[in-house]
Formats: sequence, structure tokens, C-alpha cells
Amino acid sequence: MKKLFLLFVFCCFAGVASAQYAETVHLKNGSIIRGTIIEQIPNQNLKIQTGDGNVFVYSFDEIEKITKEVPVRNHALRTSTVTAVSPRPHYEGSLDIGYSINVSDYKAGRVNFSTSHGCRIIPYLYVGAGLGFDYYHSADVFGIPIFADFRGYFTKSEVKPFLNFRIGYSVCDIKGLYFSPSIGMNYRSLDIGLGYTYQKAKVDDYYYDSNTINVGAITFKIGIRF
Repeated sequence: MKKLFLLFVFCCFAGVASAQYAETVHLKNGSIIRGTIIEQIPNQNLKIQTGDGNVFVYSFDEIEKITKEVPVRNHALRTSTVTAVSPRPHYEGSLDIGYSINVSDYKAGRVNFSTSHGCRIIPYLYVGAGLGFDYYHSADVFGIPIFADFRGYFTKSEVKPFLNFRIGYSVCDIKGLYFSPSIGMNYRSLDIGLGYTYQKAKVDDYYYDSNTINVGAITFKIGIRF
């Protein structure tokens, strides 16, 4: 009887010792990813593969902590230990600076500053609102666009291409509809974008049939997200 008891205890310890631990990555945005870390570069990034074969790459700036968990025996619960948990919606903001090259008849070259604040609803979608400051240096006038900001990401990798739409209204010297679609690339907290800015403006110039014209421009921007 004593031998059977010792054999039972030995089997229990052997089972615990041989248990496979699931590695768990906790992100600062609230996401939890469970699976197997297949590559790790200290102070740069890591790759984790989930049970369904997907591979995710995260920089260490995005990671809060890494833990290990013993998978539960129940099949339905075990499935949940190896899949990525959808991140909670969270605040996100940005600051950027750029320059717009005139493509209209009016002197519309300008320096751009803008800030946007809103919510990253899902990893692929940001919705917010922002305020800009445009200095038309050739004409020495200012425009302050107030806009809604929509951004969609194409991947969840470290380098993320995106499509951005800003639409609103400009006040101050330049008054009128503001619309600025752009494409770009995000790397960690750095943004680089290129797009077109459609800007209606009221001008006092007998040369134009209407006092409202489009001072359109090609816009290049660089910024940070936080």
C-alpha cells in the first residue's frame, strides 16, 4: 500500500514537471496574447505564435510584462489560453508638423502644425478630433482647421501602413471646407504621411469669378503618436 502511495505521488510530481507552460504577453493597451515566443531581440521586439498559427510582432515599448501560465485541461478553456484577446478601446493622441506644396493658382504654400486626440477603437481603427494651424507664408495669412480624424491600419505589425481622412472647417484668415486624405507608414510612435489637402478659401481678388476658391496642396507630414 505504501509503495502504491509513493508511486501515485511520483506520478503527480512528474505530471506537474512535464506540464507545458503557455507564455503570456501583456501589452500596455490592455491586450493579452498567449502562445509561444519564437523570437526575442532584447530591448527591441519579440515574436509570439498563437495556437492557431498566427504570428504577432511587438516592440518592447508596447509590452507591460511577460508571464507563463499552466494551460487548463478543459479543451474549451485551453483554446482561450492560446489566442489573442482583443484590446480594449483606449486613448490615443498625435502631434505632427508638415509642409503643403501649392497646386492651385493662388499662393497656397504653407507650413502645417496639427494635433489630434481620440480613441483607438480596435487595433485597425482610430477615431478622433483635432485642431491645426496653417501659415500661408507667401500671403502672410493663417488658417485654423478644426476636423474629425479617421485612420485605418492595414496590419498589426511593427511597421503599419495606414489610410487617414480628416474633414472639417477652417477658420481665421482662411475660411472654408477642409478635407485632407493621406496615406503613410507608422513605426512604433513615428508617423510619416503624404496626401492632398482640399481647402476652400474666401479671397478678395477681381481675377476670380467667385470669392471662394480651392487652395489645394500636396502635403507631407511627420509626427509622433502617444
